[in-house]
Amino acid sequence: MARPANKRRKSTAANKENEASGDNRASRTPGGARCLPVANFAELPFDILLEIGTHLTPLDLLDLCRVNNALRNVFTTKSSRAMWKQARANANDLPDPFPEFSEPAWANLIYVRVCNFCWKTKVMEPDFWLRCRICAKCSETQSVSRFSDSSRL
Repeated sequence: MARPANKRRKSTAANKENEASGDNRASRTPGGARCLPVANFAELPFDILLEIGTHLTPLDLLDLCRVNNALRNVFTTKSSRAMWKQARANANDLPDPFPEFSEPAWANLIYVRVCNFCWKTKVMEPDFWLRCRICAKCSETQSVSRFSDSSRL
């Protein structure tokens, strides 16, 4: 049985002009808005990136850190600490991180809802005593019970 042909995207006159001129810098979203590649965002001056970061939430900054190495290097430098603190202030009622946590690690603990051991199970609440998110299955295999049998000692 023959396989159906793949559908082709309709091309517009603007797309044909861009292809003919070799202008591949900007593309259009389905709504028609123009968007630039992420590489151009990372090339902005450092102080402008820090200013943009002060208007975001910690989750937004964490997502930007995970886009590529260039953005991670920008948003995880020591000079970006004030930006992370301002982002935490932008999030309502977010407490200060534990002393041993960096701001990105704190944002990861608060917002990313997966087990820190298996990375598969969705865990709704972080365990602040263990300072991680842990699912029930990993809790049995990765942690020591506080009520272990003391007669074996």
